[in-house]
Parts: sequence; C-alpha cells; structure tokens
Amino acid sequence: MYRDHSKVKNILMFTLLTLSTATVIASPPAHRLQKRKVTKSEGTVKVSPASKTAKFGVISSTNSEVKHALKATDLKAAMKLGGKKAGFIGTAISIYSPKSHSAVIVDMANPYKDAITLYLPAASFSRFPNMKELKGKKILVTGKVFIYKAKFPEITLVEPDQIKLVK
Repeated sequence: MYRDHSKVKNILMFTLLTLSTATVIASPPAHRLQKRKVTKSEGTVKVSPASKTAKFGVISSTNSEVKHALKATDLKAAMKLGGKKAGFIGTAISIYSPKSHSAVIVDMANPYKDAITLYLPAASFSRFPNMKELKGKKILVTGKVFIYKAKFPEITLVEPDQIKLVK
C-alpha cells in the first residue's frame, strides 16, 4: 500500500481523466469522429455556438434542382446512392442534440427510420445558423449520402449551402 496519499491521489486522477477522455473520444461511431477539443479536467466536448451571421439559402419550389431532388422518405433510392452526392427534399420534423453535444441531428420523418437523417458534427456548428430554425420547414438538402450502420441513409452537413429553404 502507498503511504503517500498525494501520490495515490495523482494516480487516481490520471486514471479518471484518461478514462473520461477515452469515453468521450471513443463514444461516437468511427465515421463520426471529428477534430474536437476535449477538456481533460471536465472530460466533455467543447461546442462552438451557431453562427450569428450565417443564413440558410432560399430556393423556389419551381427550380429544377427541387424538381429533380428525391423525396427524403425514398429510402430505397437513398440506399442505392451510398457514397454519391444527391439532393433530397422534405420537411425537418425534429432537431436535437445528444447529451454529449457532439452533433445536431435533423430527422426528416417520424419515426426517423422512415427518411434520411441529417448529421451536423460539432466541428461545423460555428459555420451554420441555428438549426432549430429548420423545424417544420420544407428544405432541400444536398450532399454525399452515407449509409449509417448499413441501413440508415444520412447526409453529413459540412457547409450551410447544403441546406436551402424551399419557398
């Protein structure tokens, strides 16, 4: 046994910090790991706030890009587009962030499994307007389709111009 309590305390603190940091970094699936600042003392992910100047673009419902976009609920077509760039149109039903605040998720259907999902990693938060503005609005989203867990199509959002409000 250690007689020096400060040495034991230091070993315990190092172990706890290492474990909490490893948990934060290892928690998300491998494809979702982004460069994130982790504070060792807290073991939490620091998140940048939404941009105050960025705005979502607007597109007319008669635009050819909108007319050629797939419906967000067309999962068969979305599954075939894995790894390719595509456009989808639908209504943002729910917008939320997991407890870790490592991402913002936009579901295009209720239940979420019935449509593509939009994934905004924490590393991109500062480039986007407040995502809550999208709730209940018809949007056109473009980007590379990723098949999450081999059965859920999603688009990872990197730039705000990937989302346009349909008017």
